[in-house]
Amino acid sequence: MAGLRISVLGPVRVRYGGRDVPAGSGQRQAVLAALALRAGQVVTADELAGLVWGESAPASVGAVVRNHISKLRAAIGTAGGDAASVLVSRGGGYALQLAEDGLDAGEFARKAWVTERFTEAEINAAPHLRVTTLVR
Repeated sequence: MAGLRISVLGPVRVRYGGRDVPAGSGQRQAVLAALALRAGQVVTADELAGLVWGESAPASVGAVVRNHISKLRAAIGTAGGDAASVLVSRGGGYALQLAEDGLDAGEFARKAWVTERFTEAEINAAPHLRVTTLVR
């Protein structure tokens, strides 16, 4: 968990402990993005198939998803991460474990929330808000 950072706003990028992790093919990146956007939640192979391939999912989608998960775990492991604790098999699906600041889209949403709810003066008076706000 600690050190894993995934960017889905723009090109999909993965970093672990400050090192770039190859995210692989477009389909693999889509699997990773789907898991990242539902971080901490179990996503089944069927759900991933719908999110990644829609109506044109391959007949062997379960095997294809398992292959992408295996390759993602290998890439995280190569970067020094504990892949088994980061990308877990649970309850008939997969869950990606991310720290609160591990996904750029989540960080953006938190910054937008603070920026919408507080005045500039309130943000400047509270250092913990300043760190998490968008530029006005």
